[in-house]
Amino acid sequence: MSLPELLEREVPLAGLASRIEGLRRGAGGSVVLIEAPSGFGKTSLLKAARAAAGPDVAWAWGRCEPLDAAARQAALLDLVDAMPPALSVRLREGSVDHGVRLELLAWLRELARPLVLVIDDLQWIDATTADLLRFVARRIDVTRCLLVLLRRSEAIADADDAPQALCAALPADATLRLSLEPLSPRAVERWAARAGRRPDDLYRVTRGHPLFVAEVLAAPEGAVPGAVRDAVLARLAGLSAPSRALLELVSLSPVGVDAGLLEEALPGIPAAAAEAVLATGLLVHDGQRLEYHHDIARQAVEAALPTLRRVRLHVALYEALTRQGAAPARRLHHAERAGLEEAVATLAPGLAAEQAARGRPLEAARLYALALAMPRPRPPAERAGLLTALAEALNARHALAEAREAWTQALEAWRGCADPVAVGRALRELGRVEWYRGAIADGLALVEQSMQCLADGAAPLEQARSLATLAHLHLLGHRPDRALRWGESALDALGALGSAEDHAYVLNTVGAAEVIESDTARGWQRLERSLSLSLAHGLDEHVIRAYANLASSALLTLRLERLRRVAADGLAWCAARDLDAGASILLIRDGVGLMHAGRWAEARERLQRVRSMPVLSPLDNEHSAHALAILDLREGRPGALAAWEDALAGRRRLRVYPWYLPEGVDTAEAAWLRGEPERAAALAEAALPEALAHGERTRIGRLACWMQRCGRTPAGVCADTLPEPFRQELAGDIDAAAAAWEALGYRYDQGLCLLHGGVSQVRQGVALLLALGAQPAAALGRARLVVPRGQPWRRASRAHARTDPAGLTAREREVHALLCRRLSNAEIAHRLGRSERTVEKHVSAVLGKLGLRSRADLYSAAPA
Repeated sequence: MSLPELLEREVPLAGLASRIEGLRRGAGGSVVLIEAPSGFGKTSLLKAARAAAGPDVAWAWGRCEPLDAAARQAALLDLVDAMPPALSVRLREGSVDHGVRLELLAWLRELARPLVLVIDDLQWIDATTADLLRFVARRIDVTRCLLVLLRRSEAIADADDAPQALCAALPADATLRLSLEPLSPRAVERWAARAGRRPDDLYRVTRGHPLFVAEVLAAPEGAVPGAVRDAVLARLAGLSAPSRALLELVSLSPVGVDAGLLEEALPGIPAAAAEAVLATGLLVHDGQRLEYHHDIARQAVEAALPTLRRVRLHVALYEALTRQGAAPARRLHHAERAGLEEAVATLAPGLAAEQAARGRPLEAARLYALALAMPRPRPPAERAGLLTALAEALNARHALAEAREAWTQALEAWRGCADPVAVGRALRELGRVEWYRGAIADGLALVEQSMQCLADGAAPLEQARSLATLAHLHLLGHRPDRALRWGESALDALGALGSAEDHAYVLNTVGAAEVIESDTARGWQRLERSLSLSLAHGLDEHVIRAYANLASSALLTLRLERLRRVAADGLAWCAARDLDAGASILLIRDGVGLMHAGRWAEARERLQRVRSMPVLSPLDNEHSAHALAILDLREGRPGALAAWEDALAGRRRLRVYPWYLPEGVDTAEAAWLRGEPERAAALAEAALPEALAHGERTRIGRLACWMQRCGRTPAGVCADTLPEPFRQELAGDIDAAAAAWEALGYRYDQGLCLLHGGVSQVRQGVALLLALGAQPAAALGRARLVVPRGQPWRRASRAHARTDPAGLTAREREVHALLCRRLSNAEIAHRLGRSERTVEKHVSAVLGKLGLRSRADLYSAAPA
């Protein structure tokens, strides 16, 4: 399509020209994303920009293929001739490892002249190419390249994850986003006049759609068609039967038809037929193949074909491609649409496996399902294998409900084959899916069944893997003792068996379990060994897990400096590879560590960076939101206290509590900050038995301290087994505990600890918390400094449950804390769920016991 003078495209054309001129002047590279409906002139716009750019700017074009199982890196294969030979060879071979990424970036950085790199039809991009382009886009400023991405806006809602993730990850400061609008009535009139046609109601019918206007003006003069389809078909009216047959055949091939295929599928087509078709402007010849000038026109002709005619042409194309030995993806495209069930049943499994290997699990799952839907009888083991492959593809898509169904069917199929090893593997994988779906008991039971299935020792490696999975699930379930026991068994079973991946997986689990349970040097060594193995063998998923567990373990053992080193190393590794999934995990843990250190602005920046990521796992979404809610609570942000009511009432809880944000600790703190010490003690006490049963020493220490601070004795806690700060606070040595927290870098915990000491300690705690910006906790500390006139100060101790320094009851202490925050009687009544009259009585009792005449006296008595 060619718009005269490129009507009403001056603004986007100027944007492109400005970016190209910047490259000429030596500015860094950038990205331009052009999104517009099909037929709005994206390609025409770029052709105009290229003509204006001049010969000193190089251009390279790649196009993503629309076939269901397109070749890997189809867009990049169009560009390899412009690349250095070594890089070109590696891309042709299908290699897209981290080294190829670095080579591509180096080439773009060292270009002799500016390059405009165009990737067309982005909506069809494969995951491998998308990852490579994302890597380049995030570093585009160091290159001499303008990366231009063209995407059909009508395909956005239905797009696969790959184009969605790529567009969302483009750097905001280096990306120009352009959209093309419909033509105005005035522009349509000008176009019609240039074509020597009367505009009549052309705009009303076309609504300014450029391609529709072009097709109407190209059609024979007469009545204005009612749709693009009508306009395109009107141009076919005067063509010969051979010319129409050629147009119909090409309409069924989204990637066009070369001369050899045309002769095979439609033998005897005269050359005049092709010439007549080219004269219509509907088809173009790029030197190798015939294809439609615009896909909308192709779709219009395809849609107009009678069903029987369409099927016959698809059959002809399939048979011709088969005789030529064409790529399976092209043959499957036509076989599926021709209803050739045997051909589909034969081709789909192999293509599905290729798509799975290429990082396209969505397409792999579709193809496996397609193969299974064919009526051709398959041997039981073959069908079971296809169901297993389908389940694995669905696992990779995190489609847990569908994966559960596929694994269930695979399990039954393998049982029918009397293959205990395959049954054991299916049980293990089904158990893993059930656990992640939240059916924890079912998941563990299935993995235990898997071990029973494999108990005869016929498949020692599969048996070891089931042991390793059981250990991992127990670790995720906060049972480090069981994780360690089963993990040690897995290590013994593996011995010299298994891959580096197997060993890295188990070492990670047992290392984390051992550190959590007893903080041993061997546990840390195992975690480090898991990381080293994963790095050495390029096991990205296990590298991320190793960094994550090292960071979590550092938090659990109160080692903030180690956490900072691990997080920095892990984030640098993820950034070099654009692994946002790993970065989000580490940023959350780093943010929590910064919260403990009192570096709250930095903590918020880390957590908000996670929240802004284009693709975020459900768990990372939940955990980052929860960490931010804790930070809001500590800073006293508006609405933060009220936002915790559902959690305090048990109406809201995390699906999975991470080790570093243990359940019960957060709600106890929230209740205390709301001025509800009795509720805080009850919440901590309710969570303590589970922590004791699981041996979670840091969680036990935090819960026990909250109970003691709020007047309850933590029953069943052996303080001598806990980390130093908790042990010292529970023994009543506030100065030693605060010093220990300070040495560890836990400023907020240091402040909280000081609030429960003597008057000088409370004053230190208030000053520290105010410096951190912890207004709610500081306010409660100030309230503790207000004692009745003439009455001696008594610091909090384990006897606090029986004696209050001011002689206040627990309820009066809650009211006192809320009074110090200057809440009205109505607000206090709402907060405590009591009537205003009851609150008035409590207020009077508080003021009387403190020897104060009014609220004003209370406000003036508290330190500023």
